[in-house]
Amino acid sequence: MFDWLWSKMMTAFATIILMSSVSAYFISERDQVVNREQDMVAHSLASFVDSVLDLSGTAKFRIGSDRDDDLTLPQEIGGSLYGIELRRDSVIVNIDGRTAIDHWSGDLHFWRWDGTTLDADVVRYLDENNPTLNITSGQLFKITLDEVFLGDAIALLAFAALPT
Repeated sequence: MFDWLWSKMMTAFATIILMSSVSAYFISERDQVVNREQDMVAHSLASFVDSVLDLSGTAKFRIGSDRDDDLTLPQEIGGSLYGIELRRDSVIVNIDGRTAIDHWSGDLHFWRWDGTTLDADVVRYLDENNPTLNITSGQLFKITLDEVFLGDAIALLAFAALPT
């Protein structure tokens, strides 16, 4: 009787260990998929901004989770919402304490130009006081290239903002 009970306990113990191993494998696999998707979101957005910065004229683009947007980002990663932080030269995608970062060449600005003539000091001041744009996944935002009066010349500046 004791041998029978002992074999049942060992079978249950082996089953628990097997289930734990299988669960750990699938959890690890899911985390890797989420990490890859998070990296892809950061890379896609950085590549898109790089492409916009390479343009030679004014333009307007919509970024969101709708298929009609110029860049469509997933609404969720692994079933969770995520945060996007745009900085002058980079994007940070945050989800569940993990961060993915990618960069672009050039500068993105987060203030609204009112049509007045600017100089380099004013642009620097506006950039210092508006260093980032924080977005939640699924939230629409726009990137525009505008011709700005900068001193005696016209400069092409890229702006990112929530729609008004």
